[in-house]
Parts: sequence; C-alpha cells; structure tokens
Amino acid sequence: VLKMRTLRKVQLDLTGELPDFRKDTAHIRSDPSWRVSPVPSRLQCRHVDIGDLSPCDTKRLTQGLRSPAQGIQVKGREVPGPLFDFGLLMFHNAKHLFETESGPFFYLSKVESYLEANLWNRVFVWTEDRLGLPVGSTKATVLIECVLASFEMEEILYELREHSAGLNCGIWDYSASFVNKFGHRPDFLLPDRSKYVNMEKHFLRSYMDLLVQTCHRRGALATGGMAALLLPRDSKSALYKTVVNTVTRQETVNMMPDYSAELTYLCNKVLKLLEIKAGVDGFMVYDVNLIEPMQRLFQQHSKSQSQLHQLRSGLTVTPEDLLTMPAGGVTLNGLMYNIAVGVLFIEAWLSGRGHFFYRGQVEDSATAEISRSQVWQWIRHQVKLEDDGRTVSCGMVKSLAQDLVADLRAATHCQTQRDEERLMTAIIMFLEVVKKSDFPEFLTTYLYLDHTFLSSQRLHEERVRDGGYRARL
Repeated sequence: VLKMRTLRKVQLDLTGELPDFRKDTAHIRSDPSWRVSPVPSRLQCRHVDIGDLSPCDTKRLTQGLRSPAQGIQVKGREVPGPLFDFGLLMFHNAKHLFETESGPFFYLSKVESYLEANLWNRVFVWTEDRLGLPVGSTKATVLIECVLASFEMEEILYELREHSAGLNCGIWDYSASFVNKFGHRPDFLLPDRSKYVNMEKHFLRSYMDLLVQTCHRRGALATGGMAALLLPRDSKSALYKTVVNTVTRQETVNMMPDYSAELTYLCNKVLKLLEIKAGVDGFMVYDVNLIEPMQRLFQQHSKSQSQLHQLRSGLTVTPEDLLTMPAGGVTLNGLMYNIAVGVLFIEAWLSGRGHFFYRGQVEDSATAEISRSQVWQWIRHQVKLEDDGRTVSCGMVKSLAQDLVADLRAATHCQTQRDEERLMTAIIMFLEVVKKSDFPEFLTTYLYLDHTFLSSQRLHEERVRDGGYRARL
C-alpha cells in the first residue's frame, strides 16, 4: 500500500497530470443505496472535541476527561505509531471501552487513498475477531489531510462503512499536502497563509463542502478543524470577554475594540460559524475554556446533536474547485512567522513535546508542516516579497532566522546552556529541511532519520556520561 502511495506521487511528477475522481470506483459513488453503519450513542453528538491531548501530560488529560467536551483526541507520533498505539489500546482496553459504550474510537491520520482505508478495515476486522468483539464495534474518523484523499472520500467511507465514525477536514495539513504533491509546479504556489489562506478561500471551502456532502449523503458525521486560540488567563478581563463574545456572537473583527492586529488575526481564525453553516457536525478546540462557548454556538445554530439532515444535494464540486490556488503573494511578516513556527516545533520536538505555544495559540505538527512547506516552496520558486520586492532565498531565510533568535529564546524560555544548544540545533535542522532539493514528505519522519538529530542525541548522551558539556556545533 505504501509503495502504491509512492508510485502515485512519481506518476504525478513524471506526467504533470492532475488528480481526478477515479473511474474504476465510479460505481461506488453512483450507488445511492449504501450507508455507513450507525455510530454508537456516545458518538452521535460530536460538537466539540479537545484536540492534541497527550496522555503523558497527566494534568491536562485529567482536566480533559473531567470536562464537558464530547471527546478527546490523543495522537501517536513515532513510526510504527499507528499500529503500535492501536494494538496496545485494543489489547488492554477494547473490551472495557465497548462494554461501557465509550469506544474503542480512533482518529486515522494521513490516509491518502481508499486502499489505505481498506487496510485499516482489515486491521479492525482481524482485531475484533481475535478479541471476541462484534464486527463494527471499532469506529474511526478519517482525517482527510491530503489533497489526493479529497478525490476518494466516498471510497474511503465505503471501505470503512462498518467501522466509520465519519471524516474530518482541517486547514493546515491539507494545505501543506499541496506543496507535498505539487510544490515544484508554479501553478500550485501557495501564498502567505497568514494573509491569504483561510477556510473561506475557494479551494478550502470546496473541500469542506464536499466532505460535508459526502458524509451526510452516506449517513456519516463530518467534523471540522481545531480552534487553536488560547484564551487570556484572566477570565474577568475585558480582553477575555471580548474574545469569547467574538467567538459566540460571531461579531466581525471590524466591530471589535481596537486590540492588537495579532488578536484580530486570532479571533478571525477561531470564528467557527462558517463551518457550522457549511453543515459540520463538530470540531476541535485546544483550550478547555472554549468548550462551553463552542457547545453553545452549536446549540444556537444546529438545534440538534448533528446536522445529518443537511444533505447539500444541490452542491457540485469539480476537480478545478479543489485544485485552484488562492491569489496572493508573500509578506516579510508571513515568512518570518513561518520560520519561527518551524524552528519552535523542532525545538519542542527535540524536548519531547509535540506542540508549543506562540503568540497566543497552540502550534503543532500541522502548523509546522505548512510553515516549513511554504518556506521550502518560496525558496524553490524564488518568490518576491510584497514588502520590498526582495527574492526569497536560502541566504535570506538564514539571515531572518538569525534575526529571530532573541524572539525564539524568549518563546522557548531559554535558561541553560542545554536550552541554548537545543535551540541552535533546531535552527540548523530547520534550515537543512527547507534547503533540501527534494521535499521531505513528513517533517517528523525526516527529523527522526536525520544525522543532525542523531548527532544532537549523541552529544547529549556524552554530556550526561562525562558530567559536562562539550560544544560541537
């Protein structure tokens, strides 16, 4: 299956062709009779899940379990993470989860084709048989994070129809997949995400609309992306109330008091009314304080546990709708923001964390992927900055990374020599990634296998063994 994924990418590169809806599976899409199996009652309301919750953060995990959220997302990262995490959880917990009507439920990330969904379905059936569970007791939500998968959504649902909990759409991994698959083509130059890329843009809105239509047509739930905003700590402050009011009342940002441009941007990102009106059945938040405001938002506008009644039957989405890039250029601020996010993710990753906080929101592998993807693509195509016409180059990116060191130190709370060494290593590794002639498919896979990371680990081991630090950078 993985070789088929690689072959498909090679074929697209060699032929210059564009993806389309498959002819050999047209019978699945044209057959109106099939539906996914109904989900258990525990999954029928998916309004708000907590995203990016790691079991190793026991305080936050406990907080999440005690919250009124409908569910929590726990992600495994290291290969062979998916099968290892699945097997471990099923072996120890599946029967108990099933008996208490609390699972077993999963998210499947990075699925690119119905062949991969078929493989997961076989894994589920095999496991249920070995553990004595009824067929279909395992449910999975597939994250449509790759542009190629958006052309096979019905087929993916069909393969998992006994085990489906629906499909999920999100903005940054999906946008990054365009660079992954077509980044060398000038027609697929993705503009500054901070300024020109959001769910209102045609290619992303078409993707969300198609996902909702596909799911509801087949009786499956459609969920949206994560609101990454972190609310101010002081719940009694005017700023806190303004953000919550903006979220729950959907005021336009122009109507807000004159707070910083940064806050304006964050509030724009967290407005989820667009997704609700598009028909999504739920989405994720990071900040547990956003759970109840978001639940109220659903109660006000959806009036039920789900929006399965919104069939979007008059909607037609074409390949052109899914593949047309938004207009726009590149700004110096957007370039520096991408550099900062990419470096800080690598620093967090070297620290054993999968996410970090920057400028009032949570950042994770999804935002790191789009950040490093855009920098790689802008260097490759030698784009010019809107600000002053300078050409984005490896030298410029290196210079800007050096200019950002003070800001990065503050963001990572650098206090020790080891902290400084880890940050400098992260900068070096980020520059290596964006300078590569061939695009590394996944950032985390590249980091695990890269010599710089291995050298950094050996250096740390030597420091511990020798009781001191010997600089080699």
